[in-house]
Amino acid sequence: MKKLLASAALCLILTLFASTLASGDGLKGRFAFTGMGHLGLPLGDFAGEKKGMARTGYGFGLNLEYFLSDNLALGGSFSYLAFGSKTDHFEEDIQLILYQKLQRWYEVDADVKQELSNFGVFGKYLISPYSRTCPYAKFGMGLGKYSLTGDARVDGLNAEANASFDSEFYVNIGPGIHYRASDDVAFVFEVTYVQVFTDEAKSEAVITAGTYTLEEDFRLNSDAQYFGVYAGASFFFGGR
Repeated sequence: MKKLLASAALCLILTLFASTLASGDGLKGRFAFTGMGHLGLPLGDFAGEKKGMARTGYGFGLNLEYFLSDNLALGGSFSYLAFGSKTDHFEEDIQLILYQKLQRWYEVDADVKQELSNFGVFGKYLISPYSRTCPYAKFGMGLGKYSLTGDARVDGLNAEANASFDSEFYVNIGPGIHYRASDDVAFVFEVTYVQVFTDEAKSEAVITAGTYTLEEDFRLNSDAQYFGVYAGASFFFGGR
């Protein structure tokens, strides 16, 4: 019986040792720099045919954080996404603007890129900071800068449309998980819901077609809502 209990205790110790970092490997007082690939999956009006028109976006994210304790970190973040677009409604908008200015209907074939750059701060709570595999919860906020670039053929002529909007407030929230490959390196996977409040964002769109240059006030009429999917690596330093 004693041998059985000793064997069970040994198995438990070995299991805990395999899933737990060595003593002294807590994160309090350490910094982490994280680089991630970024996928944006549009939601709601942002993906709508007659509003945001956004398709799946691709980009990257960078974080720098400081661990106030083994469980809690505060940091700053930057992310960039370039979304494709469903162009039918955009083409109709250009046709209407050209007609209003030039009193003629033009055939328009457009390719539109929507870009979103977010600068912010975040808090992160690690649920099991001493485990090699550690889930966490994250909440952030900041400012999102939205811009739109369109290239088109207008009756055989090359045309461009550009609009850069004022920065607007955003929030994000979601779960993540990191796997500590070593004391100083962790692999990260994260999914967050992001909402940039661009519904009232305004800009002066500049449309150039041949020898014509037109300027037109433009409003987005939709928030930028999407799921952000991130995968990358964190590098820990300091605090020793």
